Amino acid sequence: MLNLKASSNKRDMKPKEMAVVLAMVVDGLGLLVKTLWGMQERRFSATFDAVSSAAISITTAFVVCLLSIHRHARPEIGLAFI
Repeated sequence: MLNLKASSNKRDMKPKEMAVVLAMVVDGLGLLVKTLWGMQERRFSATFDAVSSAAISITTAFVVCLLSIHRHARPEIGLAFI
């Protein structure tokens, strides 16, 4: 592994070691972005599932209500609910 001791002289790190450290930092940032992106996708998926479930529930309740009105309708109402 790297030997990253704190020293008073900043020029002790060789270019190869600096490249390795830079690669580690870039890799860590990539992992962070990937994790945040995944969390955002899960949040969007959960929101979409909740909204679609609510829409299905409202539609089902509306259809049941219309069927109930049609079933209990008196003949004087006419053809409005047929």
